[in-house]
Amino acid sequence: MHAYVFSVVIEDSLEALIKVLLTTRQAQAKLISAEVCESGIENVKLLTMSLSLKPEKAEWLKRKLSNLPTVLEANYVGLNTFLKV
Repeated sequence: MHAYVFSVVIEDSLEALIKVLLTTRQAQAKLISAEVCESGIENVKLLTMSLSLKPEKAEWLKRKLSNLPTVLEANYVGLNTFLKV
């Protein structure tokens, strides 16, 4: 398992947050931490998640998140850290 930070721009709704978290579980990711912040744009939030997941699932998760109708943008960065889970 490797550590990643995902930044996801979502609609300001509980539904959007739940869809992102459920999709994250589909990738068999382990959520380390999450924070929702103001984005500076009305009705839009920035969700930052630290995750532990298999390297081959990172790009898959980005694509799945980007295809959700409540997600405006999704991106990630690897932390080059191996996590023993």
